[in-house]
Amino acid sequence: MKGIYLKELCLRGVDKEDASLEFEKGVNIISGPSNTGKTFIFELIEYMLGRGVLERRVKESRVYQEIYLELADYNDSVFTLKSDFEGGDFRKYECSIANISANSKYITLKREHSPGSEDTLSSYILKKCNLYGSLIRTNANGKKRELSLRDLRILHLVDELRVPTKESPFLSGQYISKTAEANVLKLLVTGIDDSSIIESIPDKILANKNGRLELLNELIGVENVKFKDTGSKEDATTQKNLITVYDRNLRDERDELVYELKTAGNERQLLISGISSALERKTELENLYKNSFIVEKQYISDAQRLRSTIEAGEALGNISGVTCPVCDSSMGSDTAEEVSIIASSACAEHSKIDGLLKELSKSKYLFENEIITLDSEIEKNQASLDSINQAIENDIQKAHKRLNDDIDAAQDKIHEIDLTLNSYETLDYLESEKLKIEKVIDAAPPKKRIFESLDNSNLQEISKEMLRLLNLWGYPDISNVSYGEDKKDFVLSGENRNLAGKGFRAISYSSFLLSLMGCSVKSDYRFGFCMIDSPLVTYRKPDVPEGEEISEDMALSFFNSLEDLAEDYQIVIVENEDVPNNMEVSVNHIHFTRNANVGRYGFITPAS
Repeated sequence: MKGIYLKELCLRGVDKEDASLEFEKGVNIISGPSNTGKTFIFELIEYMLGRGVLERRVKESRVYQEIYLELADYNDSVFTLKSDFEGGDFRKYECSIANISANSKYITLKREHSPGSEDTLSSYILKKCNLYGSLIRTNANGKKRELSLRDLRILHLVDELRVPTKESPFLSGQYISKTAEANVLKLLVTGIDDSSIIESIPDKILANKNGRLELLNELIGVENVKFKDTGSKEDATTQKNLITVYDRNLRDERDELVYELKTAGNERQLLISGISSALERKTELENLYKNSFIVEKQYISDAQRLRSTIEAGEALGNISGVTCPVCDSSMGSDTAEEVSIIASSACAEHSKIDGLLKELSKSKYLFENEIITLDSEIEKNQASLDSINQAIENDIQKAHKRLNDDIDAAQDKIHEIDLTLNSYETLDYLESEKLKIEKVIDAAPPKKRIFESLDNSNLQEISKEMLRLLNLWGYPDISNVSYGEDKKDFVLSGENRNLAGKGFRAISYSSFLLSLMGCSVKSDYRFGFCMIDSPLVTYRKPDVPEGEEISEDMALSFFNSLEDLAEDYQIVIVENEDVPNNMEVSVNHIHFTRNANVGRYGFITPAS
């Protein structure tokens, strides 16, 4: 069984005793004098079921910071909603209020309804009622919107200002909402939403679409002119694929050429480095070779000097008993010995110089040979370098330039083809947009249509139950109840409901709401409870004009009939008047006394 019902309403504050109210399935009556919090209870429940703001906040409630509303579905699955007083989002706990602790897990539900969003209170409650995702027609053109929790809240929670209204009991009085509100009731009594309806196109929008269609035809004509001298889109695509392959091959060839250029550059650098080293070595050898002649000349001079010394010594050794021609001294044997030693030393030195001259001659020979070798190497490397430079300048660079030119040409052609293909894509897009608009225009239903709406056949069961209740309550001269489609309201014994007095309008409103609840018991889609504030609005009111009041017998019959209501749904009645004594045990009666010494003072007990 679908739907929800109230279990407990609770206010909590720091170091304050909870203000709590428990509900049961079936009938709940909250009664008592004014200023005991009855209307505030109604407003809190409305607020905890998704109303954006709390209509007012009574002075006694300012000591509390949190509101809890425990509910259950008709499979007895309990959940609790928690909120602040400032319009914040809800915390939803999968347990009763009593079992909530600081560590209890919860999920956040947004207060505001959002179509298609599943993280809102509206979507969560509507799923419990098997109504999530239902669509409601909102105007004569067939425009639709999602059913929201607000639609059910307005229909099932009736405050003391609405209960005696002259407006239809399922309309809020807002002209622009009449169609949607009637279709909400149609959904609840038939189980069929308006999802199959196709929205008509308003004249202004239709004119806009025809204007767009005309513009699209002009743009399509402009695009078609571009293809006068071109082939098909498939030809352009094929040509682009071929040129793309050609471009890729050119790039591969250029990459190979770049690699070849890099290799030649490395080789050229090695040759330049080798030639430079050889030239440096050759310069060094030439300097050594040049210096060797100076050394050789010095060696020869030294050898000649030594040879003279040797010859003089030999001559002196052959002469004896003579005087020195220079100093006129006589040369004895000692002198001859000294001359012999000098000559011997000179001879040894001369032999050494001869050896050095031979070594120097060998070095000169080696210098000459290495210079010749270096000249040959430099000449060979220079020839190789000239060949590489020629290859780079005349072959590789020219080929690289040619490839770049070919690649640029291929890219230009690809760009040209891309422009053509873009034009084809633009044309395809324009054609598809044109087709969409033509389909919308062709499929749009006529503006003047007759939609399936509420009629007497839809509401026959509810009308029958209303008649039963009104007879049971002693409504005067009631013989039949029917639905008047023109006024979107019920007709009582041939007279429009809104022509009755204030008290009778409240009673007939209550009969509609109780009938709706009773007829929905076997339904797979329903809200599950309703709340009525002051259905006996004119009972025992001394200032009620004549013809507006209801009788004491009618009020008593109203209360007594509540004993027979089933517990498959929940009714919450808020009333100033006391209930008959015999009902105290048959319904959940919550009585406020406004007397601190007798019973329960009110919803919130004032501080002593």
